[in-house]
Amino acid sequence: MEIINLILGSKIERIKDRFKMSSIVEIDDYEASYNIVFGHEAMAICNMQTRQAVKFIWGLKEIPKHPEPIYFIRAEGDRNKSNDPNYTGTNAIFLKPEFRNALNHQRCLIVVDAFVVGVQTEDPYLVYLRNKNHPFALAGIWNTFNDPETGNTITTFAIMTTAANHLIRALGHQRMPAIIHIERESSWLKTSSSLTDVLNCLSPFPDRLMNAYPISTKVNDPVQNDLSVIQPIGEPVCKENRAPTFVRKKDKYIPSDITWADQVRMSKE
Repeated sequence: MEIINLILGSKIERIKDRFKMSSIVEIDDYEASYNIVFGHEAMAICNMQTRQAVKFIWGLKEIPKHPEPIYFIRAEGDRNKSNDPNYTGTNAIFLKPEFRNALNHQRCLIVVDAFVVGVQTEDPYLVYLRNKNHPFALAGIWNTFNDPETGNTITTFAIMTTAANHLIRALGHQRMPAIIHIERESSWLKTSSSLTDVLNCLSPFPDRLMNAYPISTKVNDPVQNDLSVIQPIGEPVCKENRAPTFVRKKDKYIPSDITWADQVRMSKE
């Protein structure tokens, strides 16, 4: 899996409403982050009943056979090594013993507004869901370990990945993070879900529901973390249908159906 960065710029009220959160744990100091990279903290939800949000560190640790942090885990396990987007076999991650416990008992939703592909290249693209469908959730698994230097218990996570759909392939990439459909988020979080239900959550997300636009190489610098990082420098890859209706907001009429790229532009005006 190539490097990707995560974006979470929504206001906390929008996040709480989208995921029907009962409380925000450990993130009273929440700030928007426009460049979440390996080793950074990200917002996660790991309990279906409480719907509490917590901070986990990106890079799964203390996993047998893996001395280095794990950032991505293939949903197909050792299968589909060609990354065939039409793969119809089993999501065989459950056959990997080092991940079996986490897959069964330690699943989480990683909350994002978008993600960036092509990081550390000359052609990064911000990928988002159409119809202002953000924030949304990526499939993750987590694990805890005791930091020998501080004695603190630290929770880390990795993101599940699938073969790239046609949109991501058009951008030159073979893998993509597993996006959880909103109607399947409960199945992913519930510890009582069957293995079949869990694995079904990891199907590639439909490209017709996604879009992307080019951004500058500023995203390649992990120190950069403001709205300018995700500013479009070109048009979205796919044209999106827009409703010919307008809504009134603060004495201004704006289109009622705009792309996320348009929203970013409007916030700068």
